[in-house]
Amino acid sequence: MILGIVCTGIVAYYSSHSYIRQATPELFFLLMVVTFMIATFCLLASCLISLSTGGIISKTIYELIYHSIAFILLLAAGLTLLIEVNHYYKYTTIYDPYMAASIICLVNAALYCASAVLAQRSYRGI
Repeated sequence: MILGIVCTGIVAYYSSHSYIRQATPELFFLLMVVTFMIATFCLLASCLISLSTGGIISKTIYELIYHSIAFILLLAAGLTLLIEVNHYYKYTTIYDPYMAASIICLVNAALYCASAVLAQRSYRGI
């Protein structure tokens, strides 16, 4: 969740400096990062507020599906922004912040992948 906050802050701050025709990868990146940041916060808050929820959710397939979809979409968003930054923003002032945001997003995707693997191991199907 913290990595999502960092990615959102970086891209939202520097998005006003970008060109109109290249706003689509940034918008996709922001949509994916904010979506999974909010959903992860809701999941974390429900587990912290109700201690029995944490034990129940790990036994269902919800956690596996959520983390798998988050991994795939954040990987796509991070790679899309990374390719866009290397192609269009190479010699601009926003190259470094966008590169950092895309790398942080890829790290976040790797963490979601690890969480999906752990969720798959703890899932007890019927």
